[in-house]
Amino acid sequence: VQRLRDEAHRFAITFQRQQRSSAIQSELSAIPGLGEERVRRLLKHFGSAKRVRAASPEQIAEVQGFGPGLAEQVFTSLRTDTVEDEGRGGS
Repeated sequence: VQRLRDEAHRFAITFQRQQRSSAIQSELSAIPGLGEERVRRLLKHFGSAKRVRAASPEQIAEVQGFGPGLAEQVFTSLRTDTVEDEGRGGS
């Protein structure tokens, strides 16, 4: 019974991680100028969506394929989304 419970828990955690990963990739893909490859580079460089959101435009510009203009656009888009979420009582 314990092994069954552990396997069900592992399955649920894996599913939740996939959902979160898809959500941030969709959010980043919605930013003009970001395709699948640039989204992948951002997430690989920073390691998590939380770190991408916390990054400054200068830090984003360090990622291969990102110039200062695109980095500023990503930064602004993520900040705008975060502020809107907080205004609605989201996280």
